[in-house]
Amino acid sequence: MRSLALVGALLLFGCSSEPPVEIRVWADPKRGVWEFQYPGEDGEWDTADDRGSTNRAIFPAGRDVELEIESYGPAAAIAFPELGVSERSPTTFLIWDSKLRRDEKLKFFCGEYIGWKSSEMEGWARVLEFTEWERAVADLPRW
Repeated sequence: MRSLALVGALLLFGCSSEPPVEIRVWADPKRGVWEFQYPGEDGEWDTADDRGSTNRAIFPAGRDVELEIESYGPAAAIAFPELGVSERSPTTFLIWDSKLRRDEKLKFFCGEYIGWKSSEMEGWARVLEFTEWERAVADLPRW
């Protein structure tokens, strides 16, 4: 019965048949920044080839994106108003592929004020075609 419900949900929400793209998001309320980490060529986390950016995210169009949010210090919440998303760390959540449109620019910010720098914690996410996204991530500095 549960498997039927899962299949129905997948069909209803139209999510991608590809595995989700995993992106780690680190909040640093003390410095007022968001750090986005992408696994490198080896596909593994916390290795020398990981890539990253600060206050700037890149999402692939047509793919589900799984965001894992952690925080240096107090918990933080990330909000993407255009996607109707507001999640508090630590957590992992999925952004369905149907919500990510090519060439879209999404504003994000700290969804709860936890210190004087949290009001400055904002940035932009760009949505690119998957091959463009792969190139853009490869061009990011090593983390």
